[in-house]
Amino acid sequence: MGMNSGAGALSGRKPQNNMPSQRAPMTAPQNKQEEMKTPQQEEVWVKKWVDYSSKYGLGYHLSNSSVGVFFNDATKIVLDPNSYHFDYIERRQTDRQDVGKEYNIKEYPATLQKKVTLLQHFRSYLEGSQKPKASEKT
Repeated sequence: MGMNSGAGALSGRKPQNNMPSQRAPMTAPQNKQEEMKTPQQEEVWVKKWVDYSSKYGLGYHLSNSSVGVFFNDATKIVLDPNSYHFDYIERRQTDRQDVGKEYNIKEYPATLQKKVTLLQHFRSYLEGSQKPKASEKT
């Protein structure tokens, strides 16, 4: 994937990691009974994100080390913290419901090859292991 030179390689912008200090949990119990049944879960928040929607979509890195991409075609892909399993979510046209399937990074449909490759590029960039090259252009 081509990149601009400088700190914000994917979008030409700096990744955003200046989130407010007060973080809200991603899911909250609907009522007191549910709260009592649900084991305490760690809060998860967005640590970094990069907007590359001019080409592919919005990539994000969560506090639990998961990485995901919301693609321009409204599909989503989320890699779990162990970087092995991922969920692919798409919206059915018939009833507009999101449907997800779990795959592992070694076995998935050939139709997802480009999106898995993009996920890996976003992950490398957001985790800081991919450095922009001055000679590359978007």
